[in-house]
Amino acid sequence: MPTAAEYRQAAVRLGEIAQQANEHAVSLRNTRLATVFGTEQLADAVDHALATAIAQFRHAVDALVDLSQRCTSRAHECDAYQREFVAWMYKPYDGTNPHEPPLKDFPWIELDL
Repeated sequence: MPTAAEYRQAAVRLGEIAQQANEHAVSLRNTRLATVFGTEQLADAVDHALATAIAQFRHAVDALVDLSQRCTSRAHECDAYQREFVAWMYKPYDGTNPHEPPLKDFPWIELDL
C-alpha cells in the first residue's frame, strides 16, 4: 500500500502530466493545416482528426486531474489515520481507553511510521 507521501508524489506527477497533456491539446487546437493541403476535402479530414485528438487529450486531462485529486484525498486520509493512531499509541492507559488501535476507515490506508 502506498503511504501518504507516495500518494502526494503521485498527485504531483499526475498533475504535471495533466498540464503537459493540456499544453499538447492547446498546441493542436492552434494548428491550422488547411493551407498546407491542396484540397479542401483533405484539409477537412485533417481538421476532423485534429478535433478528435483534441477531444481525447481533454478527456485524458480530466481523468488525470481526477486521479490527482483522489491521490491528494487519500494522502489526507492516511495523515488523519496516522495522527489518530499515534495519539492512541502514546495515550497512557487509564483503564478506560481501548486496547485495540483505531480502525482504519479505508483498507488502502497505510501508516508511515
